[in-house]
Amino acid sequence: MDYEKDKDFLTKFCHSTVEQGAFVIFWLNPDGNISRVNNPACSFLGYSERELIALTINDIISDFKKSDWIEFLADLKESRKKLFESEMIKKDSSTIPVEIDASYLEYEDDTFICFFVHDIIDRRRVERLLRKSESNLAEAQRLAHLGSWDWNIETNELFWSDEIYRIFGLAPNEFGATYEAFLSSVHPNDREYVMKSVDEALQGNKPYDIEHRVVQRKGDIRVVNERAEVTFNSEGRAIRMIGTVQDITERKQAEEALRNALKEVQKLKSRLQAENIYLQEEIKVGHNFDDIISRNEKLKSMLRKVEQVASTTANVLILGETGTGKELVARAIHNISDRRDRPLVKVNCAALPANLIESELFGHEKGAFTGALSRKIGRFELANKGTIFLDEIADLPLDLQSKLLRVLQEGEFERLGNPATIKVDVRVIAATNRDLEKDVKNNSFREDLYYRLNVFPIKIPPLRERKDDIPLLAKYFTKKYSAKIGKKIEIIPTGVMENLQAYDWPGNVRELENVIERAAILSNDETLWVDEFPSGSFEKGDETQVYSGSLERVEKDHILKILKECNWIIDGDRGAARRLSIPASTLRDRMKKLDIKRPK
Repeated sequence: MDYEKDKDFLTKFCHSTVEQGAFVIFWLNPDGNISRVNNPACSFLGYSERELIALTINDIISDFKKSDWIEFLADLKESRKKLFESEMIKKDSSTIPVEIDASYLEYEDDTFICFFVHDIIDRRRVERLLRKSESNLAEAQRLAHLGSWDWNIETNELFWSDEIYRIFGLAPNEFGATYEAFLSSVHPNDREYVMKSVDEALQGNKPYDIEHRVVQRKGDIRVVNERAEVTFNSEGRAIRMIGTVQDITERKQAEEALRNALKEVQKLKSRLQAENIYLQEEIKVGHNFDDIISRNEKLKSMLRKVEQVASTTANVLILGETGTGKELVARAIHNISDRRDRPLVKVNCAALPANLIESELFGHEKGAFTGALSRKIGRFELANKGTIFLDEIADLPLDLQSKLLRVLQEGEFERLGNPATIKVDVRVIAATNRDLEKDVKNNSFREDLYYRLNVFPIKIPPLRERKDDIPLLAKYFTKKYSAKIGKKIEIIPTGVMENLQAYDWPGNVRELENVIERAAILSNDETLWVDEFPSGSFEKGDETQVYSGSLERVEKDHILKILKECNWIIDGDRGAARRLSIPASTLRDRMKKLDIKRPK
């Protein structure tokens, strides 16, 4: 069939196609009146053809007004074609979403506007579902602090989800999504690392899974985790990179807090272990006294000072000769202070080697010096919130005196091998048997340290100035050591006690304790016998006799003196045994041992 010649057939065929096809078509005059519709248009809106032709564009499209039509027509005449979305009003007044493809047509001096209408109700439904899905995805990303991105490497176009803008502290309208924009948000110190990681991923050498910091517009710093997959073309060149950005700042802060907590737990654990070790050492050493034993007024006056200063935080300097009980006084100050629940840590400055005393006082890190195989907490750190007792402070080397001064002034120091400053709250009690003022003059002790320590000096009187305490101490030590060795020594002869009180005790209480302990070991019955005695001076009335020998000689002379006064009578009420407060059999044994014989 020749379609070119048979125009009548072609016209009829086109008309039939328009009428029977699925397209909804409206023809309008320039004034907005409907001039023609096809059958699908009638079915679409529920009108008859006659009813539709009687209507205008304003009657069937909800958002068209007369003024809108004039402006629309002018634009359409210029562009000849226009595609837009709207809603059409059906006969039952319901609306239906449509997409309209409008054309401006001129035919035989007439002008027509042709609307090809497409029902987009299904598309709108899909779009709503998509928007809801996107909204749910955006909400899920917001809750998870997780954003997504898609980078077209060939065009350098980078899509960011809304959550990434939030994480970066940016608004989409003020910052374009490009690779350069992304890099400008990365923390300057992390930028090189991020660029290197991106390059390695694009080369296919390494997966892209990194953590770095971003700096928000206001200056806040966030920590993010990025993961991505790279798409390569057939030539092996990277063309696309799709990934996620997750804000892990809170997680990192929680991890840091946990690490700090674990460090604190480890620190407390280490300190507790160090305290246990220290206390075990203290238990092994033992104490000289269970309590301070005295009836002497000088010592009682000193104890009143102890009570006064204990409740303060003042540093205390205990002065006294060797063996007077300086550590015992330090313990008394600590035990009645507010720090009694924390340990009293003791350091003997004279007993430690010069090369180890700094490590002992301030601690060291592993590898700080040869032989430092592990980290060690120093005595000052161990004594934090408690008390440290620095015995024999005069023997502290000069270079360490300055470090001690810093602790006293500022409450801080550094561990050997670690520049970090450690803060402590420690009360210092120092003790010495030397004349510190003289040491200051001789430049062997720092003057400023002396005045820091000498806030509240306490001087312990020597035993020779409180001989009225000797009987109490002698009985106490006798009971203590006889029980310790399984004996029951209850008698100290009068002569022995007189000799103990006559001696000057240059070694003070410690020397007395040692003498009594030895005597308890050597005594065979219920009576304490002192066989040996240190050299010293004895007083009797206004006369002074000086002996150079053992206590055995003193004891022999004393027994001889009593025997002569008793006319060598041993037994009975007037006998020497009664005067000496010992059994007659014991006196005879002592006389035999000391080779005491009645002169003929």
